[in-house]
Amino acid sequence: MSGVSTTVGRMKRRESILVLACGTLVGCYSYTPVPIETVNPGITVRARLTREAQDRLPDRVRGDKEMLEGELVDRADGALTLSVPMAVRRQGFYTEDLHERVVLAPADVVDVERRTLDRRRTYALTGVVGAAVLGVAIRTLSGKTGGNTIDRTDPGPSANIIPIFSLPIR
Repeated sequence: MSGVSTTVGRMKRRESILVLACGTLVGCYSYTPVPIETVNPGITVRARLTREAQDRLPDRVRGDKEMLEGELVDRADGALTLSVPMAVRRQGFYTEDLHERVVLAPADVVDVERRTLDRRRTYALTGVVGAAVLGVAIRTLSGKTGGNTIDRTDPGPSANIIPIFSLPIR
């Protein structure tokens, strides 16, 4: 019996290591600092704001006010106009982010970071998830999952019982 518990312990350890590995890979996007002049409208950016700019932001702004994240709408005279999520509207199962435009003066912005796809993390996460799905599929199809693992090729004496009557239950 101790051999079975040791095997189960190893499997649980492997599964927990797999979950921890997936946790470190989460986040297929990364942020890289870029000069404000190189950012074009339509790109998702994260702007680090001064303390004064944070205090002037509306209370409706969700999340961290130090790092304001949103889509760059316009860049005119050094000022940035960001479309920032402010609230969530829910109707049944449908949810929608409501955005508002926030104009930031050049003095309000400490630095700007651009969101880019991290291909290495994305491929690693895809590989780990694929391996986990494949492992679960192999384990499930091997026929040794759930219940006990006693070989039941012999149906036993209960297969020879013929019911004389039955009571339907509704």
